[in-house]
Amino acid sequence: DSPACLRGHWISTVADSRRVLRSLVPGPYDFTAKLYMIFDRTTFAYGTSSFVFRGPADSVAKGSFSTLHGYTARTGRITLAAGDARIIFDEFSVAGQAGTPPPPQSYAVPGGLTPFQCRGSVLKYKLPRMSRLGWITLHRGRS
Repeated sequence: DSPACLRGHWISTVADSRRVLRSLVPGPYDFTAKLYMIFDRTTFAYGTSSFVFRGPADSVAKGSFSTLHGYTARTGRITLAAGDARIIFDEFSVAGQAGTPPPPQSYAVPGGLTPFQCRGSVLKYKLPRMSRLGWITLHRGRS
């Protein structure tokens, strides 16, 4: 659980990615995506390079989501600084008819303290302010 173990690129399981995205946007929707986390020495990036969102009336949106935070870490604990999030929609359609994608969305994301468990190629992480989700499992790799 050392801070050095965190450094690098991590990819979430498909099941955990779906669980996280459903908690962020509740409703009768379906998501396809794989979430990533990247830790360098001082910066934490989190998001998905590609998602597909299927909603009511056969609506489909495709795009990407990213956040960026500063962070510090101690054994088993990460403190995130306040950060920024951005959603970019590349495509949008309803009932098979192409439409204009929504404009990019940006918003501030508060920081917070969260636990982690890091063992070699497996990272378990709890999202700040979303403890009801429990642990999210990620594996070393690139998105």
